[in-house]
Amino acid sequence: MIDQTVLDKLEFHKILQFISQYSVTERGKAKVNGLKPLSNISLVKLEGGYVTQAKEILISQHSPPFEFIPDLDATISQSRIDGALLDSRKILEIFRLAVISRNIFQFLKKYSDLAPDLHKLSESLFVDKVFEHHITKIINENGDVKDNASTKLSEIKKEMNL
Repeated sequence: MIDQTVLDKLEFHKILQFISQYSVTERGKAKVNGLKPLSNISLVKLEGGYVTQAKEILISQHSPPFEFIPDLDATISQSRIDGALLDSRKILEIFRLAVISRNIFQFLKKYSDLAPDLHKLSESLFVDKVFEHHITKIINENGDVKDNASTKLSEIKKEMNL
């Protein structure tokens, strides 16, 4: 572990702040700003390999399919509780995150020749088109429950609109 005074002299925090500007999400920025130098050589090589592979993809003029990624930890945790209710807008955010996850997986699969380790890492991403289909069958792009979603949902929607 590197002593904090050494990190201060190297202005390590400034380097992290500079790098964090390239993060798409606030959560990503926080993760970058919280990084500490690695001392395990095999971990350094592994992480360096990921960076090199990502760089190769970017050099070949291929931008990853990133867009805003909301922080849904609380929503996803709530969805695991039996009997808990999520409003349709939260479900729509989960749907968008699932689409982003699938798109990133497909992107890394497409460039697996340039980034085999990143592709292997991406195999842990959530990919389920059936899940996405079920959500789009019930909720429209505005987060509203569709009129033809189901008979029971239509009845509930009518009762709520009274």
